[in-house]
Order: sequence, then structure tokens, then C-alpha cells
Amino acid sequence: MPNRKITNATPFKTLSRIPDLTGQSHDAESLLEAANIQEKILDPNVLEFETQPLTVSFLHDGKIRRYTPDLLVQYKDRELPEIEEVKPHKKTQTEEFRQWEAAVRPVLEKTDAAFAIVTDRDLYLEPRLTNLDILFRYLRWPIEEVERREVLSWFHSGPLKLGELRRRAALVKISVGVIFHLLARHELVADINLPFDAELEIRGVKHG
Repeated sequence: MPNRKITNATPFKTLSRIPDLTGQSHDAESLLEAANIQEKILDPNVLEFETQPLTVSFLHDGKIRRYTPDLLVQYKDRELPEIEEVKPHKKTQTEEFRQWEAAVRPVLEKTDAAFAIVTDRDLYLEPRLTNLDILFRYLRWPIEEVERREVLSWFHSGPLKLGELRRRAALVKISVGVIFHLLARHELVADINLPFDAELEIRGVKHG
């Protein structure tokens, strides 16, 4: 999990390296960038993403400037990929930032991608942020195939609440970490905007 003591971005310096589902690592230069990458890794709607995907030149304040965005994301439910820039909300409200965005946005949109600003107000929502931290912690939880099949078999008749799943896991001596691991790997589905309490409804993933 990204180190939460990282608070300041330093240009061209990697402050956090976050591994994804495949084991590939993605570099972040700030805590905000790390949180955004973590969210993309755990979002089942994300097909793929790339950090610092391109560099563009644009005219601003009478000078040619260069800009490298934070992420390029391809979502399952969107035709165009999305270029994302991560910034503190307070900074995005300044006139300086608005002028910068107005200058760079048309150039980025010519790359046949949408452009979005992602802020701490988007990323630091609770209980979503805490839930993502939990899932990320269990992303590489070691499980046996027999445990995986056992837990997934419980969903053949429909959704179950987390409290019931904890009870069943205890009866067969399976760690609750297996459930969170399967959520993190998108083999189970839950609304991560809701508290991870006994009433959380979890569903199996239907294939075919």
C-alpha cells in the first residue's frame, strides 16, 4: 500500500511504486497520484492504464511549454480513452491553473482522448478511500485454489452479506482475507462506496 507519509510531489522523482494485478509497477510522484493509481488498479471498469503516457507542446503566456499528463486510462464503458491530471482541489481553483488548463486542454483533446482533472475531493471520499486501502492490502493475499472455489460456491444462489460470509468462513476455517482478495481481483463484486460492515452485500461475477 502507498506510504501515507508521502505528501509532496517532486518533479521526475518517484515517491511511490504501486504494483497492479499483473505485478507490473506504476510510479507515482505524490500521494494523490498514488491514490489515483490504486483506484484504477481496483476499478473493474478500467481495461488498462499507463502512467505519463505522452508529452505535448502547447502555447501558454507567449511561450512554448511541454506537458506530460499523469495517466492515460481506457475504461470499458467509454469509447475514448481519458487523459487524467491529478491536482489538489485548492490548486485547481486558482486563476493560474484555469489559464493553464484552457491552454493545454485543446492540445490534449486533439490526441483523440478526453481530458479530466482528478482532485483530492474525488479520491479522498470515505468510506471509499478506506475500502480501497483494505482491498489493496489483500490484493496479493495468498490463497489456495480449494479456498477460492469454496468461497465462490457460496454465491451460486445469489448475493450474501459480509456478516454471513464471515460466519461461513469461520466455520470452514477460511480467512476472511480470501473474501477481500476475491473482491480486489474482481471475482466478487460489492459497492465500495458503502461501509465494509456486516450488512455489505457481496455478489459473485456472472460469466457468459
